[in-house]
Amino acid sequence: MDREVRTPEVHVGLLGDFRVTVDGCWAGELTENRRAAELVKLLALAPQHRRHREEVVEVLWDHLEPDAALANLHKAASYARKALGSKEAVVLRGGWVHLWPAASLSTDVEVFDLQARRAITSGDPQRCAQAAEHYGAGLLPEDPYAEWAAETRERLRHRYLDLLRRANRWEDVVRHEPGDEQAHREIIRDLLRQDRRHAALRQWQQLRASLSELGLRPDRESLALWRELVDATPVLAPVRYAPPPMVGRDLELARARRVLEQAGAGRGGTLLVTGDIGIGKTRFCESLLGKAGRLGWTTLRGSPSQIDGAAPWAPIVEAFDRVLRERPDLVEALSEPARDGLARLFGRGAPSPSGAEVRGRQPILLAASQLLAAAATERGVVFWIDDLHLVDEATIQLVHYVARAARYGRMLIVLAYQRDMLSATGSKLCANLLAGEGATEIELAPLTPADSASIVRTVSGTELPAATMSAVYQMAEGNPFFTEELASAIGPDGSLSLPRRLREIVETRLGELEPALRSALQRVAVAGVRFSADELAAFAGLNQTELFDLLDAALQIGVVIETPGGYRFRNAILRETLLASLPAHRRRATHRCAAEALARAGAAPGRIAHHLLGAEAGAEAVPWLERAALDAAAAGAVAEARAFVERALEHAPRRPSLLELRANCLFAAGERTSLAAFTDAIEAARGKRRRRLRIRQARAAVVLGDVTTANRALDGLVAATPAERVDLLVARGFAASARGDLRVAERCAEEARRIAIDEGLAAELTSAATLRALVAHSRGEWQHQIELDLLDTSKLPQLAASVHDGHLCVVEHYLYGDRPYDELIDFAVRLRETAKRSGAGRGEAFATVILGEAKLLTGDLDAAEEHLREGAELHRRVGSSAGQSLALQRRAEAVLLGGRVAEARELLAQALELARHSTLLGRHLLPRIYGTMINAATEPKTAIHIVDEAESAITGPAEICRMCTVTFAVPAAVACVRSERLDRAEHYLELAKDIAQPIWLGGAWHAAIAEAEASLAAAIGKPDRAERLLQTAGELFAAAGQPHDARRCRAGAGGQRRDSPGAAGPRLAASWSCVGPAAVVPQLS
Repeated sequence: MDREVRTPEVHVGLLGDFRVTVDGCWAGELTENRRAAELVKLLALAPQHRRHREEVVEVLWDHLEPDAALANLHKAASYARKALGSKEAVVLRGGWVHLWPAASLSTDVEVFDLQARRAITSGDPQRCAQAAEHYGAGLLPEDPYAEWAAETRERLRHRYLDLLRRANRWEDVVRHEPGDEQAHREIIRDLLRQDRRHAALRQWQQLRASLSELGLRPDRESLALWRELVDATPVLAPVRYAPPPMVGRDLELARARRVLEQAGAGRGGTLLVTGDIGIGKTRFCESLLGKAGRLGWTTLRGSPSQIDGAAPWAPIVEAFDRVLRERPDLVEALSEPARDGLARLFGRGAPSPSGAEVRGRQPILLAASQLLAAAATERGVVFWIDDLHLVDEATIQLVHYVARAARYGRMLIVLAYQRDMLSATGSKLCANLLAGEGATEIELAPLTPADSASIVRTVSGTELPAATMSAVYQMAEGNPFFTEELASAIGPDGSLSLPRRLREIVETRLGELEPALRSALQRVAVAGVRFSADELAAFAGLNQTELFDLLDAALQIGVVIETPGGYRFRNAILRETLLASLPAHRRRATHRCAAEALARAGAAPGRIAHHLLGAEAGAEAVPWLERAALDAAAAGAVAEARAFVERALEHAPRRPSLLELRANCLFAAGERTSLAAFTDAIEAARGKRRRRLRIRQARAAVVLGDVTTANRALDGLVAATPAERVDLLVARGFAASARGDLRVAERCAEEARRIAIDEGLAAELTSAATLRALVAHSRGEWQHQIELDLLDTSKLPQLAASVHDGHLCVVEHYLYGDRPYDELIDFAVRLRETAKRSGAGRGEAFATVILGEAKLLTGDLDAAEEHLREGAELHRRVGSSAGQSLALQRRAEAVLLGGRVAEARELLAQALELARHSTLLGRHLLPRIYGTMINAATEPKTAIHIVDEAESAITGPAEICRMCTVTFAVPAAVACVRSERLDRAEHYLELAKDIAQPIWLGGAWHAAIAEAEASLAAAIGKPDRAERLLQTAGELFAAAGQPHDARRCRAGAGGQRRDSPGAAGPRLAASWSCVGPAAVVPQLS
C-alpha cells in the first residue's frame, strides 16, 4: 500500500513581524537572507501566491542588468528552499514563480481580509473591533518603502480604518489618520458631553493643525462645531503665567514704532533687533507685533525648532502656515508657479523626475514674495523671524530676497538674533541690509539699576532692602530673564540666597517642580524649544487627561508659554537646563521613544533621524536622513540637503543613492569636486542608475570645463531607453563641441532631435535643439537653421516651445557675433515673414524680439521699443513666459537709455517675475535681468544691494547658466567699483573674463569687460591703464557696430587724462550690460 503524502501546513505572517511557520515550526533562517525574504513576501501577497518571472525580476531587481537580475532570482529561490526545508517551497515553472504550490498555504492578510468583510457585513461594532485586532502593526512595517507592497498596504490600512470607525474607536482613527475630521468631531462631542470644554478646544486645535499639514481647511460641519465651542458658556480658564510688564525699553519701542509707521506709509524696510540671551528680544518683538495687530496689520512669526534635523525653511513654513489657515483666500492671488513653490515649501510638491535631483528655489522665492505682497497690499504685514542665529541657510537667503521687496510697500521684516552667534551667511545678511537702504538696528542693552528694581518689586510682590536690590542687579548684570529668575527665588521674608552662577537659580527652580511634570518636560525638551501637545503626550507617555493637567501646571508656573502653533519653553536656558539634568542613558531612551512617536505622526524625516542618532541608532537613521536630504534638494535647499547626506554617509559610506545625491548637491553648488563625487557614485551604482550617472557626470564636466572627464564618462556607454539615448547623444554632442569636433556634435544633435520628436520628448528636445543651434552658429549657418526649424515647428505645434526655447540663448550669442547689424535686421524681418506665412506663432514672436534687439544695438531706440513691445505681446499670446520676460528686459534697456528710469524698473520687475515662472529658461534670464537692474540703480548703495540680492537669489548651475553669468558679472563688477568694494569687483571681472574668453575672441562683451576693467583701474589710482583700456573698449565697440558705446568709451579715455588718480570709473551703458552669450550647455536633467 502506497504511503500517504502529507500536505504541509504553511502560514505566512505579514502583518507586523514577518514570520513563516511550516507545520507550526518557525523558519527563522529565512529572515537572514534579504533577497530570499523579499521573494517570499512578494509571492505571499500575490493572487494564488504566484507571479510571472518577468514581473518578479522587474519588481525586485530593476536596477540590475537582465542577466544579473535573473541570477538573483535563482539565488533567492535556492536560499528560500533551503530555509523552508523543501525543494517545493519556491517553484519556477512555465515562466511563473510559485510559493509552495503543493502546500496548504495561508497568510494573516487573508485572515484579516476575511474577518473584516464578515464584521462589516454584520454591522456589529464589537465584531468590527475584534476584527481590527488582526491588523496588528500593519503590513510589513520593516519595509515601509517597498513599492511592491504599497498598493496592498494602503488597501489594508483603509480597511482597518473602516473597522475602527464602525467600532467607534475614534482616538485610534486619529492616531492612524490625523486628518480624519469625523473622528476629531466625535472626540470633541464626547468631551463636550463630559463638560470638558478646555480639552475639546485643544482637540479642535489638533484637527486644524493636522488639516493644515495637508493643505486643507475644516469642512462646514467642523466649522459649525467650532462655532458651538466658542459660543458656549466659557469655562474658567487655568491661571496663565503673566510676564512682568516690559520696563526700560521705552526709547527702543518708540524707535521701533516709528519704523512701523514708516512702513504703514509705504516706506517699508527691515528692523534688526539684537542682544544677548535673556535680554528680552522675544518680548520686545512680541510687543511690536501686538501694536501692529491692533492697527489691523497681518503679523507673521517664524522661529527655528532649535534641533538638528529640522526641515529647511522651517521658520517660513511656521509663519505662512498660520496666515494660510486664517486667510486661505490669499492663495488665490498667487500665480500657478508660485502655488507650486508654496506646495514645495510645505513638502507637498510634485516629486522631481529623478529622485536625487536638486531643484532650483525660484518657485519658492516667487511664492514668498507674492504671498507677502498680497497680504501687504490689503492691510500691511509685519514678518518676524526670531532667533535668526539658529535658522537654516535656505531661510536666510529667502529673508535676504524678501527684505528688498519690503522697501517698496507696507511691509516690515523683523529679525531678532544674538550677534556673536550668527553664521557667516547670517552675518553677511545683516551687514548687507544695514549697508543698503531701509534697515534699522536696535540693540537691547542691559537694564539700568532702577529698571531692574522695578522688575524685582513686580515679581516678588514686595519692597525689598536696597542691599537685596543691588545684589540682584550685580548678579543678573541687568539681564531681564535672570533678574526675573532671581526675583522668583526671593523668600517670603525677603531673603535671597545668591547662587555661585546664574544658571544655578534655574536648576534650583526646575528641581522644585513636581516629579511627573519635571520628567515630562525633560523628555519633551529633546524635541526642541517648541513642541505640540501631541509631542508632549507621545514623548512622556501621557493620556489626554494627564497631558492637559501637566500642560496647565507648566503654563501656570511660567516654564512653558502657549503659542499659536503649540507651546514653547519660556527661554532656551530652561530647555538646556532640563536636558543637562537628564542622564545619558535616559536621554538615549527618550530619543528612541521620540523617533518612534514622530515616525507614527508623520513628522519631518530629519527630525526622526536626529532622534535616532541621539539614540545611537545610526544605521536606522540613514533612510530618514536620505529622505530629509531628498526633501531639501526638491525644495532647492542645497546646503541643507548636503548636510543631511554627509551625516548619512557617516553610517552608510557606500550607499549608492546617497553618493548620487552628494554629487548632485556639489554640482548644484558649482563645486568642481562634484566630478570626483560622481565617480564615487558611479563606482557604487549598477544598471540604469550607473548609466544615468555617467551621463550626468559628462554634462557636469562640460559645464565645469573638464572635457577629458566628460569623454571618459561617455566612453563605451550604451543607452537602454529613448529618453536615455537622447540624453546620451546630447552629452556626447556637447563634449564634442567643447573639443572642437563639430562634425560629431552635429551628428549627435540630429539623431537626438529625431528621437525626441518621434517619441514626443519635449524636455529632451529642448536640449537637442540647443545643441543643434550651437553647432549651426559655430559653422556660421544659424540663420538657415532657425528658418528650417520654424517650418518644422509649424508642422509640430506641440513641440514648438521646446525648439524655440533651445534657440533662445543661442540667438543672444549670435547677436554679439561678427555679423553687421543691417544684415541681422534684414534676417529678422525675413524670419518674421517666414513665420507668419507658415503659421508659426512662436516663430513670429521669436523673430519680432530679435528684430527689436538688433534695433536696440544699433541705437534706434524708438523702433526697438515698438518691436519689443509687440514681441512681448506675441509671446504672451502663445504662452511663452520666457520669451515675454526677455522682451520686457530688452525693452527696459531701451527705456533706460531714453532716461525713463522709473519705467525701466517697472518693466524689469515684470520681467523678473516672469523669469521665475520658467523653470528651464529662468536660469538664462535671471542674470540678464539683474544686470539691467544694477544699471537702473541711480545710487551706488542701491546697485550693490541688487548685487547682494542676486547672489542670494541665484546660486549654482541649477539656478544660473554659467555662460549667461557674464551678463550679470560685468555690471556687478562696476557696481562694486562704484561702492569701493574692489575685491568683489576683481572677483566678478575674473569670472567674466573666464567665461567670455572661450566664446568671443573680440566683440562687444570683450569691450564691456575692458570698460569695466578701466573703472577698476581708475579706482585704484592707475589712470594710464584706465585710459588704455577705455581706448581698447572703444575700438572693440566700434568694430562690433555699437557706435553709442564706442563714443562713450572714447570720451571717457579723454576724461582720464584730465581726472585725478582714483576718480570714479565710467558708467556702464545699459545697451550692453544685460545681454550676453548663449548658454552653450543647457540645464542638466
